[in-house]
Amino acid sequence: MSIKKDKNKKCHKKVDAVIDSCNMTINRNVIEAGMALDISTMEVTQSRTLADAKYTLSKDEQQILLLISQRSGDPDTQNNEGWYEVKVSDYAQVYKISKHEASRDIREAISKLYERSIVIVRTTPEGDEEEIKIRWISRVSRRPKYGKYGIYFTEELKPYIHQLHNTIKYPLVDVIDMRKTESRRIYEWVYDARETGELYLELEYIRSRLELGGTYSQYGDLKRRILNPTVKSINDVSPLTIKMSEVKEGRKVIGVNFNIAMKEEHSVAEEVKE
Repeated sequence: MSIKKDKNKKCHKKVDAVIDSCNMTINRNVIEAGMALDISTMEVTQSRTLADAKYTLSKDEQQILLLISQRSGDPDTQNNEGWYEVKVSDYAQVYKISKHEASRDIREAISKLYERSIVIVRTTPEGDEEEIKIRWISRVSRRPKYGKYGIYFTEELKPYIHQLHNTIKYPLVDVIDMRKTESRRIYEWVYDARETGELYLELEYIRSRLELGGTYSQYGDLKRRILNPTVKSINDVSPLTIKMSEVKEGRKVIGVNFNIAMKEEHSVAEEVKE
């Protein structure tokens, strides 16, 4: 009989162990579910100086900076006043891809970003335009086992990342589904002008800020490959509706004018929020 009791105890221990294992799995899943990002509340905070700068990035590089910039200026999300963490799980969730793809994209994008420069355009005390070319980041950390990467912005760039005052703020969801990096940047300019309802951009400004070089020297190419897709993208996926018209000097197109309006359902939401 005692032998039978011992067997039953062992049996109970096995069952208890299985139950504990199941509970741990359930609890872990609950915790992970509870930590899921609420993408609808994520807000990009962008320095107007950076929005006005000259640079080019790949889609993945831009997406990393967008994910980071929704925490710009928030000391609670920074480590040592310069490190920003990029989590594979966050990137995968926000941009709707697998963790395997996210890890690969982040790894490759950070390596490219390490070699990139940005040109800050500012006005001197004498009223002249000055261009300063600086690197984006100076250090990179990788913890692939934990799905975490870190980037450290250069000292020269920190003033435009930390303790921001003159900024453009918009919901990250506005640009997540935009396919072109150029569309996302133009959206920042348009969104910043939404209250005035109008924005004029010279073609040379667009070409220089997006660093298009001679790729779209002909207006027809710029319109077909960049401007028209951007207008469609903004109208399709963002809370704004825009219409573009050409501005000419004689017969030559020298710029474009955007008429900007908030879609009705978003206007109501904005009023309620206020």
